[in-house]
Amino acid sequence: QEEKLEGDNRYFCETCQSKQNATRKIRLLSLPCTLNLQLMRFVFDRQTGHKKKLNTYIGFSELLDMEPFMEQKSDVYVYELSAVLIHRGVSAYSGHYIAHVKDPQTGEWYKFNDEDIEKMEGKKLQLGIEEDLAEPSKSQTRKPKCGKGTHCSRNAYMLVYRLQAREKSLTVQVPAFLQELVERDNCKFEEWCNEMAEMRKQSVARGKIKHEEVKELYQRLPAEAGSPYDFISLEWLQKWLDESTPPKPIDNTACLCSHGKLHPDKISLMKRISEYVADFFYRRYGGGPRLNGNILSKSPGMWFGALFWSQLCFEPSFIIITLFQNDGFWVGKASLRSWRQLALEQLNEQDAEDAEHSNGKMNGNAQNKDESNEEKREEEEELNFNEDIVCPHGDLCISENERRVVSKEAWEKLKQYFPKAPEFPNNKECCSQCKILEREGEENEALHKMMASEQKTSLQNLFHDKCRPCLGSWPQETDELYIVSQFFVEEWRKFVRRPTRCSPVSSIANSVLLCPHGGLMFTFASMTKEDSKHIALIWPSEWERIQKLFVVDHVIKITRTQAAGAGPESACYTSEPR
Repeated sequence: QEEKLEGDNRYFCETCQSKQNATRKIRLLSLPCTLNLQLMRFVFDRQTGHKKKLNTYIGFSELLDMEPFMEQKSDVYVYELSAVLIHRGVSAYSGHYIAHVKDPQTGEWYKFNDEDIEKMEGKKLQLGIEEDLAEPSKSQTRKPKCGKGTHCSRNAYMLVYRLQAREKSLTVQVPAFLQELVERDNCKFEEWCNEMAEMRKQSVARGKIKHEEVKELYQRLPAEAGSPYDFISLEWLQKWLDESTPPKPIDNTACLCSHGKLHPDKISLMKRISEYVADFFYRRYGGGPRLNGNILSKSPGMWFGALFWSQLCFEPSFIIITLFQNDGFWVGKASLRSWRQLALEQLNEQDAEDAEHSNGKMNGNAQNKDESNEEKREEEEELNFNEDIVCPHGDLCISENERRVVSKEAWEKLKQYFPKAPEFPNNKECCSQCKILEREGEENEALHKMMASEQKTSLQNLFHDKCRPCLGSWPQETDELYIVSQFFVEEWRKFVRRPTRCSPVSSIANSVLLCPHGGLMFTFASMTKEDSKHIALIWPSEWERIQKLFVVDHVIKITRTQAAGAGPESACYTSEPR
């Protein structure tokens, strides 16, 4: 169909360099053996700004005669349907794709659904099943009747036609190079299959050997009492049991102390096994160093610490909170949360002291080290068990939020670990001195609140920074203004806002605004500009109340003098002190 390009839609001619009336049309001079017809199934919706799918039924025939559309009528252009591509779904952004392809040799149709390939019954295309599986739309139209040799679909988005004249005599000869590539790829695939089968066979064989090995050694793994034994890495032993591949050589270096022997703190990372099994492991897998019973660290304190720590780790949760018993004891909440760590630190300090005394290091360097250790201990005194509920007077603190009651049995257990811990039965009275101080503090807080409320009421505009005078535009209702430091105003506002947290302000130190000679450090001009942030202007009525509430060391006043009948520009301003 011809399209006329006229008016605003005229064609721009490059030869004439101007727009000219023209005619645009498509001419088919020749066609390929295969035609791919893309249907307008997905369009752009301007209202939503997204693509949408058109579910309109489209009819198409099995035979397509293109001869009426050709420019030259010298050949036959009859095409036969060979493939139909279907999109199953209601949205353009989701769904499933299915292809129906016709075998050109046999004329049979196949349905390709991902990895599933299904041969359709008969030699005719069947799209009814796929159409039924599609989700119905809101404006679904009735399926039109299809005549013989035609099909209707609302999900087809591409049609493939093949030239019928050449289809019958079509004989495809595979090129030699392509045949060679296929054979080479088949050989590689067969080799890969053989390798996988061999690897599977070897894996099964190794698994049987490993099973027999574990079955034999598992019974002899524990060391009997009085028989030789070795320590081996527990992590390596787990890998030997779990993994089918041979593990790496045994590595015990991470569990050695500085003397090259087994560290007591790392005993939980090792496994005690019989010497027979250890000989087998080191002979089969190698590694080391080997840790037998004679290579243990000889420090009794270290081994006692290891046993002590093991007891702490496996100690049952014996801390029973008591609320209604009379034989309980007060314990600090912080101490109760970290009692295991405190017990271990206490043991390590004791072991370090024993080691220093046993080595006889009492020279000058050792003395300096002792002094530094004493300083550290003094700094860490507050971390001792149950001292978090001891007041500065050495008695029970008055804050019950920092402590809780535990049973007598729990306290006796804790005393085994902390024999020097302060003891407070639950019927123990709190510190009397702390109670007096608390009562005095409450009275002071009440007094401060009353002072803050009174001062805020008297100087409400100063507190809220409202209706403040300005030197740049002198107020007409007064000829005098007073000055205080801005630092005083800020500290006073802090006290009024938080009277229980901030100290009250009792005096005004205006000396910070004076020079060493007693004069004002600022000029009238500077106080209107850059120095205005250092001062606060006070009304005369406010100054009278300030003198009653605070002690003022120096009175600073600015006075305006003006001749009778003169304008504001003739006013003179003087400050006291000058």
